[in-house]
Amino acid sequence: MNASKGRFCYDYPQMGNTVDIVCFAAVKGKLKTVVVLRKNEPFKGEWVLPGGYVEIDELFDAAARRELKEETGLAAKSLYPIGLFDELKRDPRRRVVSHAYYALFTKQTPPHAGDDAKNAQWVDVHRATIRGFDHTQILAAAIKTLRRDCLLYGRFRELLPRRGGSVHHVLKAVLGSDKSTKIALERLGADGGVSLTQHGFIKALAPIANLFIS
Repeated sequence: MNASKGRFCYDYPQMGNTVDIVCFAAVKGKLKTVVVLRKNEPFKGEWVLPGGYVEIDELFDAAARRELKEETGLAAKSLYPIGLFDELKRDPRRRVVSHAYYALFTKQTPPHAGDDAKNAQWVDVHRATIRGFDHTQILAAAIKTLRRDCLLYGRFRELLPRRGGSVHHVLKAVLGSDKSTKIALERLGADGGVSLTQHGFIKALAPIANLFIS
């Protein structure tokens, strides 16, 4: 290892770290996410998830917020971890590990593409034509994680519009079917889970969580 002008140079390959962000919004019983059209190689002209490299002096959640803002113009109120994605050839440029997060939105705020994104838009999660990196796997993992977190911690409430939001519509968007939604609503009670504490959510919904996260 050599130090030159405050920067470290290594004689062996170094691993890159990136962040990827899955945005979720529930609209009329459908789960939506944001995809961006890549301006540069690799995967130029393909739709992918927002994300990018973590700076050397930057925390990962700060990098996720920054990349989301730069590429889509959207500001994440909260970020939740999905997991670590480290397939050896997930990025054709070099060895890169991604730390993925999901962010929840109460409405489809129009995105505005920037940085290395040529375009950005909301799409149905089941119709997203993602063809870059391992982002289809990240999106699938994000949906599974969202379902788990909604059923264990009541996180579906962060998808409810501020006015006139329907718990039924949000749960249907997240869980994917009327049957699953009916079961969840029965466990939540007549108030849609308002009276439940975090412990209450776990007690009420953990027994059925595995039905919806496969």
